[in-house]
Amino acid sequence: MGSHNLQDKMKTMAVSSNGRFFKVASDEWLWGWCTTVPSSATGYSPGFQLLHRDGDSGDLFLINKGTKASSNFQPITDLIDNEYLRFGTGDDITAHFDATNLLWTGASENIGEIRITNVPFRIGTSTSDGITLSATYPIAMRVYADDNGTAIDAAQTINAAQFRLMASVAAQSEAEFFSCLGKFVAKACTLDHNTAGILGSWEQSTTAATVTGPQYGNIHAGVLGRVGGASITVSATGILAGLSSMNNCATSPTVTSGGIWAGMYVGAWGGAAGDWNYGIYCRDVRQCAYFNGDLATISGEEHAFDIVTVGTISSGDSIVGLNVTCTPTGTAGSWASGAYIKLASGATKVINGYNSALELELALGAYANPSDGAVLVLNSTNTCTGSPANMAYIYLREYGTDTMDIFARFVDQSRGAASATAIVCQTNDTTANTMVRCMVGTTPFWLLASTTAPS
Repeated sequence: MGSHNLQDKMKTMAVSSNGRFFKVASDEWLWGWCTTVPSSATGYSPGFQLLHRDGDSGDLFLINKGTKASSNFQPITDLIDNEYLRFGTGDDITAHFDATNLLWTGASENIGEIRITNVPFRIGTSTSDGITLSATYPIAMRVYADDNGTAIDAAQTINAAQFRLMASVAAQSEAEFFSCLGKFVAKACTLDHNTAGILGSWEQSTTAATVTGPQYGNIHAGVLGRVGGASITVSATGILAGLSSMNNCATSPTVTSGGIWAGMYVGAWGGAAGDWNYGIYCRDVRQCAYFNGDLATISGEEHAFDIVTVGTISSGDSIVGLNVTCTPTGTAGSWASGAYIKLASGATKVINGYNSALELELALGAYANPSDGAVLVLNSTNTCTGSPANMAYIYLREYGTDTMDIFARFVDQSRGAASATAIVCQTNDTTANTMVRCMVGTTPFWLLASTTAPS
């Protein structure tokens, strides 16, 4: 056949259903077509390209990844172990499967980013069919990052992972927005170790670490909550918080004796020996804490706020369950108090017993020779100069319409011997002195001390 009309003849040439052509000197074929893909066949060159005429979208075009002696046809789009996808000039980024892991590798550090645009990204198929975890693979996704031993400019914020969600519609009344949602779901299981929707952990490396913080803004934390902005308005019913804990239970859990059900728990992790200096530390805040407890229906005795302190004490040490210090500054204030406690009720009687704004109890154990004890100790450490007006250990003021007629009332107390109960007791003086002065208007009335016990 002459070559002068080869083009026209090829236009109308009919071939068999299976065929191959371009045979090289080594008795290997380079290209072909078929309806049935050869398996472990001979004569096909490595890299032989095959058109599978009866294939589907996944195996229309195949390539021999075997040898001349034993073919192994795979879809051209499929990569077997340790075959590479190469991107960029000079293979800037490569991807391959090493028989265990799929690896994306950059030719150098920080060569670029892998970006997903306008396509949601999912790991696992559904909420009920996620990635199966095991002791071999305990983590579904890992992100590792470091500074590579190089100092980073102070103006940068460095993150191993960052999630940013923007809300830009003027009225978003019902939708909930979370830039990152961590969720732990317990289903028909018994939980006897730590679980959480999100775990934040700040840890020291294998080498020593020194934590420094020359400014208020330098915070080192396992979890850090931050609120930022310039023109934020919180409505009368709105809540804006740096950190929030919300109860989402349909009914309150059943808490057995010794169990704890808390919105926030501060303690030690596992067998950690170190104690926190402060469970909660407030700084640079308008009001350190606000407790608005709604105990609903009371069962037995319930407390809106509990402080329980236990500590081993030795010679020279002191312990205080609650320490409150208020330091007013400025001038011409109205009034100041280290603590203000108030019991308030409506017009309906709800208490059959006694009402008290403050109740104090001293409960010393049954040991011998106790040291001094008092239900209430009043200390004065005033160092003011001049002649202060109306200075007193106890200052009684009346603002209500039902006045208090009794200063002190003794109930539920067996007086015992005639001299057992003392209203005033003084041990430093060796002679009797005037003890009590009562002022009625500007007229003083004196209660004089006596060394003679009443009969």
